[in-house]
Amino acid sequence: YILVLALLYIVAMIFSPSTNSFLSGFGQASLYLSVLAPLIWVPRYVRSYEQVNRIILILLVCNGINACVGVMQAIDPQTWLPREFSSVVVSQGNTFTYMGPDGREIVRPPGLSDNPGAVCGPATTAAMLGLINCVRPLKMRWKVIGLFFAFAGIAAVFLSHVRTNILILAGMISVYLIVL
Repeated sequence: YILVLALLYIVAMIFSPSTNSFLSGFGQASLYLSVLAPLIWVPRYVRSYEQVNRIILILLVCNGINACVGVMQAIDPQTWLPREFSSVVVSQGNTFTYMGPDGREIVRPPGLSDNPGAVCGPATTAAMLGLINCVRPLKMRWKVIGLFFAFAGIAAVFLSHVRTNILILAGMISVYLIVL
């Protein structure tokens, strides 16, 4: 009920004088509703531990594949890097490369996106879910897959040069350990 009250407050803020326009306020309220919507429908459809486990494993595999592609893009850019990037990013200049330890210019890996460095979000998720899988009561193969994707996720975050996500990952692990 607290979330419904928060959403009602956000809807009321559409009519605040400090809101840019009705359309922007409506868009913001819709964004909040889309974030809160799973709290409404998930309890009706996800009823067992097996379903939750399947969802977590699907998220792990999808984000882990994205992280692996990001690592491969940094290692072998001729094969794995997309031919062109988002026109918005390209128009901002060459801020999406860095010098590697061997002196070559490395493009911040986009993963399965077209924005340099965009692999850091899915890679952080893969790292977190992979580490969680290592301590959950699962078959050994899922623990090994989780550890592999966790390693790939951490490597992709470092290669994307979005170091803040390492701090976010450390915070998520801390919260997970506190919950345990």
